[in-house]
Amino acid sequence: MTDPDDYQKPPEEKNPLERLRDSFREEVEELVNLELDVEDLAERKAALIREYIRSDIHGVKTFWKDLQGETQALEDFASQWLLRAANPTNVDWTKLNQYLQHGDNRLMAGEKATDAELVCVSCGKIRLVEGTATVKPCTRCGCELYEVRRKRS
Repeated sequence: MTDPDDYQKPPEEKNPLERLRDSFREEVEELVNLELDVEDLAERKAALIREYIRSDIHGVKTFWKDLQGETQALEDFASQWLLRAANPTNVDWTKLNQYLQHGDNRLMAGEKATDAELVCVSCGKIRLVEGTATVKPCTRCGCELYEVRRKRS
């Protein structure tokens, strides 16, 4: 059995109340469709903003790591520069302190290196050592401390 409301009378046969109800129903359907479209647009915009934020976070992380490396290199360079201008006695103590604290992954001028890739901690110059050799100060900046990046095999 059909619902009497589902029956569509021609517009000329409808009374004003029915026409108002039909018009109201159409307006509500249009508003609902508009709301659904706006909601879809908002979801797509939020997804786009999320991707922009992810990209920005990645860029900031990369920038931060680069900045830390550059800051460390500048700090090492400044300390070497200041050591050259300082009292030789103080320089000797500072070099001794560096020597005692440099750890297993670092070598200083005068130490022996065997089949290694050395990176100057001051300027970043890479020096390859094949066989066994005595480490000399950096030819670019004069720094005496190297980081052993990888042992060659």
